[in-house]
Amino acid sequence: VARVSVSSFSFLKRPTAMDLDDVFRCVLTYPKSLGCCFCSLLMLVPIVTAFGSLEINQLGLNYSLISNTVEPRGYSAGLYMLGPFHSFIKFPSTVQTIEFSNDHDSAGPPLRTRTSDGLEVTLEISFQYQLNISTLTDLYRKFGPEYERIYVNMAMDLVTMLATHYTATSLFSDRPTIARNMEDALKNHFSNAAFAEVPFFQLRAVTLPQKFEDAIQVTEVQKQDIETARREQKNINVTMQTKVLQAEQHAQAIALAANASAQGILLHAEAYVRQFGISQRLQAESFKSLYAKLGNDESLLLDYMRVRAMRDHPDHLSVVGMDHDKTPTTATLATTTTTMTLTTTTTPTTTSTTTFTTTPTTASTTTTTTTPTTASTTTTTTTTVVTTTTTTMIKEAVV
Repeated sequence: VARVSVSSFSFLKRPTAMDLDDVFRCVLTYPKSLGCCFCSLLMLVPIVTAFGSLEINQLGLNYSLISNTVEPRGYSAGLYMLGPFHSFIKFPSTVQTIEFSNDHDSAGPPLRTRTSDGLEVTLEISFQYQLNISTLTDLYRKFGPEYERIYVNMAMDLVTMLATHYTATSLFSDRPTIARNMEDALKNHFSNAAFAEVPFFQLRAVTLPQKFEDAIQVTEVQKQDIETARREQKNINVTMQTKVLQAEQHAQAIALAANASAQGILLHAEAYVRQFGISQRLQAESFKSLYAKLGNDESLLLDYMRVRAMRDHPDHLSVVGMDHDKTPTTATLATTTTTMTLTTTTTPTTTSTTTFTTTPTTASTTTTTTTPTTASTTTTTTTTVVTTTTTTMIKEAVV
């Protein structure tokens, strides 16, 4: 390689433009130096063109300028040595959006089609697609670098065709279901025929004729009113059923309480009857021995039982009746260990005196005296009997 000093090219430092004479003179003067520079440049070109790089959001295919072919392999972000006169055909690795709306950056205007019942409908949609590095070569060989334009036409044809399968009413009232069906159709079609994945789809707006939309709104309002009435009816039914159950529970509680009360009364009555029977039986047995001691005299036994009942009767429950047209009656009770005297005084009527004495060993004596008297006459009858240590106290009210 010839050495070329900087001063040899001093003509390049001149501010004025070079004319043809200067060029020819330079070539004739330094032919070897210029030839070496040209050869060096020719050697650097293949080396420089042998390298290629991809950004973090890019995918690429290795394209040969000489054979006009691509390598059947996809490349992700990085720096690669491809070979002389090779370069990358670059594709986006991120999610891309295709939109059909009235926005300025959309791929096209809203899609116009017809429903299955013949009404015109306008759809605003958008979806996102993402290229797959494993199918990048197939994508380039089938669609070339203008694949996105084909994606737009493919989506337009598929969505407008799917919209014809639905009625206008379903597009208005069942939009989420229709959007899911369109999304599934786009995913399957792009995965099988377009070598791309569709992760998202949006049915942004559905525009129907204004008269039809007004009628649909009225229908929906009526449906909501009907649904509200049904819910109110269900609430009322539940409330009434709850009240019926409460009433049934209350009736059962009353029945149980009444049954328990009746059982209690029955048990109490049965217990009272049993104890009354026992007491009567025991009392009869006690009266049996007394009846024998009284010489089997029923009248004496009945008198004894009457006096005993009067004795056992509580004092605060004893009542003495008075006749307003007669002189007050005085009842005097005198008791000793051996003599019992009962004196009764009445005015202008008949006087009746009864004396009862009962002992376990002796009989009782009864004396009755009746004497007509005047208003000032007083009759006294006294009976004395012999008793034992038991003294009978008698209170009798004489009317």
